[in-house]
Amino acid sequence: MKLGLCLLLFLSTLGFGQARKTAPQHYKLSIRVYDKDTQENLDGVFLKYINLAKPGQVDSVAVLGGYVSIKLDRGDNLSFIGKKSRYLSKRANFNAACYQQDPAKVFCLVGLSLESVAQLSSDTDLINCSLGMKRIRKNIILKTLNIYYDLNKTDLRAESIAELDAFAEILQDNPDVLVEVGSHTDSRASKEFNIALSQKRAEVVADYLVKNHQIARQRITAKGYGETQLLNHCADGITCSEEEHARNRRTEIRITGYKLNGVAVNID
Repeated sequence: MKLGLCLLLFLSTLGFGQARKTAPQHYKLSIRVYDKDTQENLDGVFLKYINLAKPGQVDSVAVLGGYVSIKLDRGDNLSFIGKKSRYLSKRANFNAACYQQDPAKVFCLVGLSLESVAQLSSDTDLINCSLGMKRIRKNIILKTLNIYYDLNKTDLRAESIAELDAFAEILQDNPDVLVEVGSHTDSRASKEFNIALSQKRAEVVADYLVKNHQIARQRITAKGYGETQLLNHCADGITCSEEEHARNRRTEIRITGYKLNGVAVNID
């Protein structure tokens, strides 16, 4: 499972206290769920999780007062997805089977931030961590993709396809979010050529998401900006390095709308 930008944390067995001679056999996982912008605790989050170590074991829990607690055993590997209306869905993972790859590792966190670890008993640890969720707002950049093309071409290269495949999961997790695929060029070539080229590139990205990941086409607007929104000083007539020009060549996914139960709502 690809999770985009995540925190990967490894803890050594020795870090759990000198009194214990073996790794804990059980965990009490306490997760604080909060708004990433306001830092306030969130209620009403629906947290679904799958135990990847025990196929078919699926459960869910509602977050109350910003907190939820889950008991699990050493060797379990929980994959989470948190959902709440007006918030982007968030994926995370708590893997208590890291020792199977490296005996020095006790557990791994992905998409969760570690707050503290405490020993509850001779065989149980309390793991306090947090999961931040982002409120859906209009015009925020959902993702900046590293989409690569050959010079003056619109065909997607292999590394671009991998980037799009990873991003598609975000759109699948948030089926009520409407987005714009915005393609940007550097300042080389004429303004008119760059507008046309970026428009074609944006449409190629949108078409790929629709065809290969079954994203509804009406959710996606394709927009070519050419060189009108440069991120640095590399305008016409300015000498810049290839790295400086490359910064301006980007594809941005911007939120343009949101529907709640099929009805458009104000997210300004």
